[in-house]
Amino acid sequence: MEAALYALFVCGNEYRQELWLRRDENDSTKRDFRKKFTAGNVLNHLRTVDPKMGRIARSLYDHTLDYGAHPNRDSILPLVERVDSKDEVEHRLKYLAGEGLPFENALRTTAQVGLVALRILRNVYKERFNIMGFTDRIEKASIGL
Repeated sequence: MEAALYALFVCGNEYRQELWLRRDENDSTKRDFRKKFTAGNVLNHLRTVDPKMGRIARSLYDHTLDYGAHPNRDSILPLVERVDSKDEVEHRLKYLAGEGLPFENALRTTAQVGLVALRILRNVYKERFNIMGFTDRIEKASIGL
């Protein structure tokens, strides 16, 4: 999703394109890049281009932060298993849990992020998406997510 947001953010803006390409050239370009290419700025830009998708992307972005992008209570505790034995208590953390609510949430969120990224990129390549029939396919795939 971040790559799609960046693509939309630089689309048609030569200054941002150059800044993205030259972000590591020196301290000044690094500082400018970090100021311009924040999550807030790219999400706000999407909101000006596509208000509905801007709200959805912001909500999904916050959701991914809350449930795994950054370690916190809601992303860690559901994966901790307490194992009591006669002599000790052990806590195990399941990184790649293959069942249960956290795993189902991860799969659903992955699908949502993929579809939102495609919907953001549709704003960059609108004509191409329509010619290839992607717009309709994305909308159909989004039903229920």
